[in-house]
Amino acid sequence: MNYFIMYLIVMLDNISIGIAWLIGFSAVFSVLGLFFKFAWVPMTKQDRYADKEEIEKSKVQSKVGFKFFKPAFTCFIILVILQSMTPTTKQAAVIVVVPTIINTVNENKGLQQIPKELISLANVWLKELHPDKVKETVKNAKNDVGEIVKDIKETSDNVKEAIGDGN
Repeated sequence: MNYFIMYLIVMLDNISIGIAWLIGFSAVFSVLGLFFKFAWVPMTKQDRYADKEEIEKSKVQSKVGFKFFKPAFTCFIILVILQSMTPTTKQAAVIVVVPTIINTVNENKGLQQIPKELISLANVWLKELHPDKVKETVKNAKNDVGEIVKDIKETSDNVKEAIGDGN
């Protein structure tokens, strides 16, 4: 894999953000185009006192608005599709790395044995964590702590006697 492909994989999140900004701009321009198309014409048609010049002007503005809307909306749709198809960095890494790992494991007999060994090791570890074994270990630890406490008490009593006898 060359460095440019690796760079693109790392930058996919930023590319996705850039596409999102373009989607926002094209959405705004689409709405403005619709506004120019539909907002000016009804205003002049409702105005009985509007002269012919104003009506013609609004028709021209309406056509311009619609010409403005078509490419902006087309761009919006294309960018939304592109955004939905752009993988994240993690997804792209999985797309590139997982097949390589699978192919390597399938080609190497030594690597095929590793999963079996890991499963047996995990089973041994899980057996050690069985609740009954844990309870027994805790019980033994409590007994050990109790014996240590008794030894400390005896030692402190012996120290007190030795200090008391010396006075």
